[in-house]
Amino acid sequence: MKSLLEKASLTANSFAAFCSERATTHFQLGGLDVILSHLSGSTTSVSIEAAGVLTQLTNPQHSFVQLHNVGPILVRLLDLIDSCSTGETLLLVSAALSNVSMQDPQAVDILYQNNAIIRLISAYNRQDCSTIFVQEQIVTVLSRLAARRYEEALVSQGAVPVLLEMLTVTDSQHSDYCRRIRYKLGGLDVILSHLSGSTTSVSIEAAGVLTQLTNPQHSFVQLHNVGPILVRLLDLIDSCSTGETLLLVSAALSNVSMQDPQAVDILYQYVMNF
Repeated sequence: MKSLLEKASLTANSFAAFCSERATTHFQLGGLDVILSHLSGSTTSVSIEAAGVLTQLTNPQHSFVQLHNVGPILVRLLDLIDSCSTGETLLLVSAALSNVSMQDPQAVDILYQNNAIIRLISAYNRQDCSTIFVQEQIVTVLSRLAARRYEEALVSQGAVPVLLEMLTVTDSQHSDYCRRIRYKLGGLDVILSHLSGSTTSVSIEAAGVLTQLTNPQHSFVQLHNVGPILVRLLDLIDSCSTGETLLLVSAALSNVSMQDPQAVDILYQYVMNF
């Protein structure tokens, strides 16, 4: 038997492949109501299939429909996210959430008001749900919230450790997804902002991610102006109270200092002025 993901994809892809302009108009006149009816009023499994079809119809690259009054749709999709227990189902619903939220400037506020951050993070942390495909959709939604000045909510609701973790994901079979995730997160800017401007605990987590990104064996980034980064890492070392946290920060300090010939002088000056 075909999986839920396969069935939804076949339905939507068939529509996308064979739908002429006239047929699209016909679908908009009646077919969309059927999809939204199944989304809002059917069993969870049928609603999730409807979400998969809605994902294809609202794909920003070739959107077949323009939704109106997206609020109830977003609320229903968040309710479905609470019920997802596999990577396949979470992908279908989170992708629909991502696409639908692009169709209305007020959608981000609706997501925030309905606790989208903590609900997405909770779903992602479930067993078998944290696939790289799901990661891209969650990153898309959360980065949209960050762009609308909901950064503090991302921090307070536990999104930062998950986002930092996503920055270091590697998958040789899906390297394009890894690159897109880093691009959507703003890559290094996210790390450096949390390293310098967050609480000590979050900054130490950021230092741990920076360690991985600057690992000389497979360095993902080349840093510029390492001075402020080194100074911040040295300040964090003063705050470390466990071997684990000291390892995270000192490893970052070691890797970062390898990226600039002047780093040793910066470290020496800091120690002399301490």
